[in-house]
Amino acid sequence: MSIYDRLQASAIRMLTLYGRPQGVTLLQAGPSVYDPSTGKNTPTTTTYVGTGALVDFSMTQPAVSTIRGTEIQQGDKLLYLAMQGTLNGVSVQMPQPNTDDSIVIDGTTYNVVATTTLDPAGTPVLHTMHLRGVPGNP
Repeated sequence: MSIYDRLQASAIRMLTLYGRPQGVTLLQAGPSVYDPSTGKNTPTTTTYVGTGALVDFSMTQPAVSTIRGTEIQQGDKLLYLAMQGTLNGVSVQMPQPNTDDSIVIDGTTYNVVATTTLDPAGTPVLHTMHLRGVPGNP
């Protein structure tokens, strides 16, 4: 077990202890499927359940007004997502979220604005996401 594997295990333990254990749902957009009976493409979504910590952005930290060129707006959130989650009840590694994906926490849906993965030496440890609430959502 490398130091990065231990770091990943520590991140999972801390997020489980201080975050929302199994309280983060990642709705990952997939390819659309053509339905010949309707003549329409239907988008597919894969649902992952994981553990994370949702926090407000601190505007006092330097260089936090933008993340990857995306301005932070009032109400935006920062999510730390553990690498381990479940797909249909089976333990899996959480995939890299994309800007087409959505996150649901406590019944509130957020769009993924930007995302990065901490992966020193090729060992993914933690996903970090900039989230924005979906208009008309509680």
